[in-house]
Amino acid sequence: MNQTNPGEPQISRFRLLPLLIILVSLTILAGTIYPVSRQLRERIREQITGRDGELLNVVARMHQLEEDTNILRIEDPTNQLYLILKTSRVVDAFTTRLFDADGKFVRSFPDDSVRNAALTQEEIQRVKQLRPVSRFVASARLEDISQQEEPNSTPSPSFPVLAVTIPIRKHDEARLVGMAQFILDGSSAAEQFAALDKNLFRGALTAFLISGAVLLVTLSWAFWKLQGANRRLAQRTASLIKANHELALTAKTSAVGTLTSHLIHGLKNPLAGLHGFVSNRGLEATQPADPVWLEAAAATRRMQNLINQIVSVLSQEKSASSFELSLGELREILSAKLQPLAEEHGVELTTSQHGDGILESREANLSILILENLAQNAIQATSPGKLVKVLISADAENITCEVADQGPGLPRERREALFAPGHSTKPCGSGLGLAISQQLAKQINAQLVLKSTGEQGCIFALLLPKKLKLPANELASQSK
Repeated sequence: MNQTNPGEPQISRFRLLPLLIILVSLTILAGTIYPVSRQLRERIREQITGRDGELLNVVARMHQLEEDTNILRIEDPTNQLYLILKTSRVVDAFTTRLFDADGKFVRSFPDDSVRNAALTQEEIQRVKQLRPVSRFVASARLEDISQQEEPNSTPSPSFPVLAVTIPIRKHDEARLVGMAQFILDGSSAAEQFAALDKNLFRGALTAFLISGAVLLVTLSWAFWKLQGANRRLAQRTASLIKANHELALTAKTSAVGTLTSHLIHGLKNPLAGLHGFVSNRGLEATQPADPVWLEAAAATRRMQNLINQIVSVLSQEKSASSFELSLGELREILSAKLQPLAEEHGVELTTSQHGDGILESREANLSILILENLAQNAIQATSPGKLVKVLISADAENITCEVADQGPGLPRERREALFAPGHSTKPCGSGLGLAISQQLAKQINAQLVLKSTGEQGCIFALLLPKKLKLPANELASQSK
C-alpha cells in the first residue's frame, strides 16, 4: 500500500505558478515601458520641431522691429509678404505661403510655382493664440509643393520637409493680422528623429533588461522562500499525521496494556492449577507417557513463563527499585529463552556479543521483550536446518541488537506499513507484535528498524542510545 505525502499535490501544482507570475510581471513591465517611451518620443519630437518655429517667430519679429512702422503698414498683404521673404532668407526656405487672419490662402512665393495649400483647424487655432506651429512630413515630393510644368513626367524622389507657420501681428499689439508658412528642409529634423528613436529604443531596452532582471531575481527569491515554506509545511503536516497515528497507536497500546494487566492477574492462578493438572496427568505412573499431554504441559509451562515475565516487568514499572544488567547477561537470558523454541522448529540459533555495557532494569526488560518477539518471528520464518543469529554489540555511540534470519524476506507491500497494527504475513497473525515492539522501543528512546530484507532473509536492529549504556570501566569507577 503506497503512502503519499499530502503536501505533494499542492507542491506540484505550485511549481507552474511562479513561472506564470514572472511571465505576467515581465509582460506588464514591458507594457508599461512601451507607452511611456512612446509619449516621451512624441514630446521630444514636438520640442525638436517647435524649436524651428520659435526661431522663425523671433527672427520675423526682429525684422519687423527694424522697419519704420509709420511707413510699413503690416496689415497690407504686400508688406507681410515682404517681411516673410526677408525672414525666409535667414533659414533658406524652399517656398513661403501667406494666409490671412482667418487662415485663408492669400499669396505664395514664387507666385507661379507654389501650389496653394490650406491650414488645418488645429494649426489655425494655435496660430490665433499667437503661437508658432511646426509640422514634420517624413516623405514629401517636389510636385506636392510646386506645380509641375509637365504633368506626365516621372515622380520626383521623396524627401523630408518641415512646415512652420508663424503669426503676423503688429509689434505693439496682440491682434493677429496674418499667418506665414515656411517650407524648410526637414533632413536635420529627420536625423534627429532617427537618433532619438535609436536612443529611446536603447534606453527602453536597457530599462526593461535591468528592471526585468531585478524583478526576476526578486520574484525568484520570493518564490524560492515560499516554496521552501510550503515544503516545510507539507513535511510538518505529514509529521503531524504520523504523530497522530502514533498517538492513537500508543493510546491503543496503553489500553491493551491495562486490559492485559487485569487479564494476566486473573489468569495467573487458574493457569498454575491447569499446568499442575496437565503435568500430573501426563506423568501418571499407571499410564504410559502421552505425547499430547506432554505437549499440553509444555504449552502451559511456556504460558506461565510468559505471564511471570510480564508480571515482573509490570511490577518493576510500579516499584521504585531497579537493578543493572550487563550485555553478557542480556545475551544469556535471550539464549535461554529462545533455544527451546529454536530446537522445537529445528532451527539453529546463535547468540554473540561484542563490547561491554550495562543497562538499567527497565530498559533491559523491555529490550528483552522486543528482542524475544523479533527472534520468535525470525525462528518461525526460517526453514528447519537454517540459521537465526542474535548479535549484541556496543560502540561509542549506541548499543545495537540485531536479529537476522534466513527466511524468504518481507514482500514489498508489507514493508510499507511494517510497524502498523493489523498487517501480518502469518496466516493467523494479528500484526500486533512489531507494532507493540515499536511502541516499547519508543518508551526507552530506542529505535527499531528493518535494516535489510531480501531472498537471504531479514535483519531487524534495535538501537539503544548512548545514555542507556554504562561501560564496565565507568561502573568500576562508580563502585569505588
